[in-house]
Amino acid sequence: MLELLDSRSFSGKFPLRMPPELHRELAMEAAEQDISLNRLINMRLASPTCVSWQQFAPRGVRVMVLPSTEQVAVYSQYH
Repeated sequence: MLELLDSRSFSGKFPLRMPPELHRELAMEAAEQDISLNRLINMRLASPTCVSWQQFAPRGVRVMVLPSTEQVAVYSQYH
């Protein structure tokens, strides 16, 4: 499986669905920091905190640290 992904080219686009309350919270934080929502989400996904929590999640489950509270949010692709 990794070999297939390794040889594949990626567009850099990743459609993302999230709960409206998380969308609002992230948009507000991005505005406060005077950066785009896209940049904020990229920074969050690349952060060591996000990566360290994600490694423990089962397949199909996404883990994020909520920006203002530092609480961990878990989202399943199956809900």
